[in-house]
Amino acid sequence: MSLNYCDLLVVGSDLSGVIASTLLAKRGMNVLVLDHESEEDRNPNLLTGLNSRAFKSLLGKLMIPDSKTNILQENPISYQVIFPKHRLDVSPSQPFFIKEIGREFPQDVEVVQALLGEVQELREKFLTPLFTQLPIVHPSEKKQFIKWFRTFPDQKIKDLWAKASPITQTFLKAHLRFLSRGPLMDPLTFQILLFLSPEGGTTFSVRGGMRELKKIFFEKLDYFGGMVHPLGQDSMDVLVNFREVKGVQLGRYNFPTRCRYLLGNLDIQNLYQGVPSTLFSRWHKSKIMHMARHEGNGIVQYLIARDYLPEPLKDNAVIINDPTQPLSGLNYLELNLQALPRPLDDYDTLLTVHYLLPADTLHEETIYFENLHEQIEQRCLALFPFAKGHMKKVFPVVKQEEDLFPEQKDFGEFKNFLSNRATYAPSLFGPSLTSSFKNLFTLGPNVLDWLGTEGKMLSAMKGVNLIWEKELKKRS
Repeated sequence: MSLNYCDLLVVGSDLSGVIASTLLAKRGMNVLVLDHESEEDRNPNLLTGLNSRAFKSLLGKLMIPDSKTNILQENPISYQVIFPKHRLDVSPSQPFFIKEIGREFPQDVEVVQALLGEVQELREKFLTPLFTQLPIVHPSEKKQFIKWFRTFPDQKIKDLWAKASPITQTFLKAHLRFLSRGPLMDPLTFQILLFLSPEGGTTFSVRGGMRELKKIFFEKLDYFGGMVHPLGQDSMDVLVNFREVKGVQLGRYNFPTRCRYLLGNLDIQNLYQGVPSTLFSRWHKSKIMHMARHEGNGIVQYLIARDYLPEPLKDNAVIINDPTQPLSGLNYLELNLQALPRPLDDYDTLLTVHYLLPADTLHEETIYFENLHEQIEQRCLALFPFAKGHMKKVFPVVKQEEDLFPEQKDFGEFKNFLSNRATYAPSLFGPSLTSSFKNLFTLGPNVLDWLGTEGKMLSAMKGVNLIWEKELKKRS
C-alpha cells in the first residue's frame, strides 16, 4: 500500500466509514483511510449503542477478541438529568427507570409504564423491518418505505406521549437526545422505538477515549492490508473525469492519490468543497452546499479535582435550566467527567462540557465564545460551588504570552471542531449515500445521525453493500 494508488480511498475517520473500510479490506480491497482527526481527542469520553446485537455481530465478523474491547466499561448509571428541582439517575434497568420516574414525577409513572410497554411490543414487530430499510438510497426504496410507514401503528405512542406532563416530556426528549448523540427527529417515533428500551439505554466510557475504539478497527484494517494516513487540515481537491472520480490531490504532496472508489467520511459540505462542479455534478453539489445547518456542537474543557464535586454527581450528567424552553444553548449542557491518567498539579479529572448552538452562531468571533464559555462555567459552579477557584479551563483558551497569533491555535482547533460536528435538519431520506459520480459515496457524521451508533452501523453496512455490488460487477 502507498499514497499513490488504492482500490478504496476513505476521506475522514467517522466511525461509520472506519467500520465500512475495515469490512471492505477484509473482502480483499486495498483500502487507504485519510484520518482527518487529531490524536488529541476532544470528544467526551462517552459512547452509546455498543450493547446492541448489531455491534456485537460486527465484532464477531471482524474477529475482534474480547481482550481488545476491555477498554470499554459499561456505566452502572448511564447518566443523570438535573433540573432546578429534580434529579433523575438513568439506568438501562427498566424497573430502576420507572422507580426514578415515580420518585420525581409520580403523576406520570403509569403513563411512562404504558409507553414503555407499547414500545417493547412495537420493537418486537417493527424494529428489524425498520432497520432493513435504512438508510434509504434509491427512489424505489423511498417509495417502499413510505408505503410501509403508512401501516406503522404509532398512534398509541403519540397518545401516551401527549398524556405526559410537560416536564416529563422534556426529560424524555433529553433522554432521546443524549442517547442518540444527535438531533431530535420530528416525529420522535423511531428514536423512541430505539432508545426507550433497556438495550438502547446503556452508556460506556472508553479507556483512552473515542480514538482508542477507532484504533481497534484501524488495527484490523492494517491486518487486512489497509493503511491509515493522517489528513489533518490539509487541503484536498477531488480529481474527476466525466462521471468518474479518479482520485484526490492533497495540498502537501506534488502527486495525486488515485483510486477506483472514493468514500467521503466527514462533514458532507466540507467534503464537497473539494468536488469540482461539472456538467453532471453541478446540481447535486449545489444541493449539498445549500443544505441548511441545523445546529452546532461545541465543547469547553476544564481540569478539576474530583474532591470539589458533589458526591451524587455521576460521570455523565445533563443540566436543564428551564424545562419549558427548547433543549439548546445554555439550557442543555452535557457534563462528562474523566479521570486523568495521572494527576496534573492539584487536578485529577477532566471535565468536558458539551453544548448545542444555533446554526447562525457557528461563525461568530472568538469573543462570543469566550463570553459563552464564561456563562457555562458559572452554570457549572452553581452546581458544584466548592470548585470555585479550582477549575482551570484548558480548551479552548487564548494564550496571551509568547504566541504571535494566539487565536490561530486553540480557537483555530475549536472552530474546526464546530465545523466538523455541525448537524443538518434530520431526515429519513438524506443526505444520500450516492452521488452524481458513479464511484463516489458518502457516509460520515451526517448520515442517520439521529440514530446514534446504530445509525453509523446501518449506514456502514449499506455503504459496504453499494461498493461491493459495483465491485462484483466489475470483476464478473
